Amino acid sequence: DPVSSHDNKSDVLCHRIRLTGVVQGVGFRPLVWRLAKELRLTGWVRTDAKGLEIEVRGHDELSKLAERFNSMATALQARINDLEQITQRLTVSEERYALAMRGANDGLWDWDISHGTIFIAPRFRAIASIPEGQTPPLGDYGLLDIHPDDRSDYRALLVRHLKGRSSQFEYEFRIRICSSHSGERIEWRWIHARGLAQRHPLTHRAYRMAGSITDIDARKRTEARRLHESFHDSLTELPNRSLFIEHLDNALARRARDPALLFAVVAINLGRFHVVNDSYGHATGDRVIHAVAERIRAVLRRRAPEQVNDSV
Repeated sequence: DPVSSHDNKSDVLCHRIRLTGVVQGVGFRPLVWRLAKELRLTGWVRTDAKGLEIEVRGHDELSKLAERFNSMATALQARINDLEQITQRLTVSEERYALAMRGANDGLWDWDISHGTIFIAPRFRAIASIPEGQTPPLGDYGLLDIHPDDRSDYRALLVRHLKGRSSQFEYEFRIRICSSHSGERIEWRWIHARGLAQRHPLTHRAYRMAGSITDIDARKRTEARRLHESFHDSLTELPNRSLFIEHLDNALARRARDPALLFAVVAINLGRFHVVNDSYGHATGDRVIHAVAERIRAVLRRRAPEQVNDSV
């Protein structure tokens, strides 16, 4: 009958649990797993929207174990719900961060100093012209082929930050990139690098550093062009009055520091130059001025190339 069947199941279940050695003082986790396994055989375990739950019958030792199991299962389910919410928030946060980085157009890098490895994001590869699947070995200047004129300052600023003497690493410099057509390194590109080191709380030694690089080549080229235009004539590309005055001021300053230094200012007038402009137009006149200036410059450099600092 049902009653005797229930009693037989209880006796068999209790006997099986005792055979596992699960008694007072033994860890609760093995007991729970064994209990859940055995109760499934009896049909006492049910699953609902709240999770796993064991039906409690009576007030014997098995019922107390079932109550403890239900309590633990409820707490575990609550913890699982919390972890799922945390995972969802992390997923949203990662998507937001990735979108922000793509919008900022920066290339991320993460340098594991302790193990000598580095992670670079796809945008970093694009800026530095590093092919997918290839990572250059870490050298004295990281992964980048830095312009010789920028290497000493780059290294000094990096070492300064790694030693804790600056709050952040930040530097604008040039790197050599690969040509997409020939594969040869023939072009320099300006980038802006930023980084922050993570330090051991006791030794304060940097063991990790992460940051980003930004392609600023277009801005740097625009700045260089504007600087050139401010000191050169837009038509003839010759130095203008502003550059001449700057060179003259520099020469006077050097002369004041060293009286033995000699310099001269030569003013050359092209006779009847207005006839060229009137007869052939100002464009031809500009070409004549440019040709005369190049000839004078060539003569000065040919006679004393190591001494001449001319502005023609």
